[in-house]
Amino acid sequence: MSRRGRRGPEPVFDSPPGPVAIRIVYERFPVTIKGAFVLRGGDPNPHTARIVRADVARTPGGGAKPIPVESAPMDVAPRIDLFLPFEAALTELDPGWYVVRCELQVDGGRPLEVDSRPFSIAWPRGSTTTGSAAPGDRMAFGSRAVVIDRVDLRGDRVEVLWRPEGWTGDEPTISLLADGTSLEPVPPRAVGTEPGGGRRRSIWYPAPRGTRSVTVQVAAASTSRRVVVPIA
Repeated sequence: MSRRGRRGPEPVFDSPPGPVAIRIVYERFPVTIKGAFVLRGGDPNPHTARIVRADVARTPGGGAKPIPVESAPMDVAPRIDLFLPFEAALTELDPGWYVVRCELQVDGGRPLEVDSRPFSIAWPRGSTTTGSAAPGDRMAFGSRAVVIDRVDLRGDRVEVLWRPEGWTGDEPTISLLADGTSLEPVPPRAVGTEPGGGRRRSIWYPAPRGTRSVTVQVAAASTSRRVVVPIA
């Protein structure tokens, strides 16, 4: 059952700007996740919207587990929150990173897929490699460069802090390999805001147990550079 909220300041939405904006709020519990799809009119006109489907989905790809949610059309007024509560079991999910995903349909149009901030299902103790390094390597791309400040291997992810220098327009693409095997990327919003100071944070799935080094690969246009970082 849905309920309306009070008018309030503009929140941060998960969906792009549009006639109806949505944010997905949740709280993790040991075996369940509970939250709400919060809809708000994004322009001065009223609209009709509905949640076509909802899942707990592995990211960046993989299986999905359906979430029971009210799917009847709802009237959405400008700048008034409309809450659709949900609850889903997290049992039987493999270790990995997941999002709450929904398809939002507005005024009978084509559904838009929207993801929440990611969350992780823990890996078994001892199945991943932890450690850190501060290589400081600078990879040049003509007049531009990328500096790898820090690499942190954690139980649920690998984080690389890096800085672009002299970059305008599209920034380079960063990928990561653990002992030569590519790791899957995780959306940076999984761990909050950017670190600041001109640095960027890129995140991947954790490195498997026994990993001795990771390779940071930077690609820009048709050129790529890489640096191998031993893990202490």
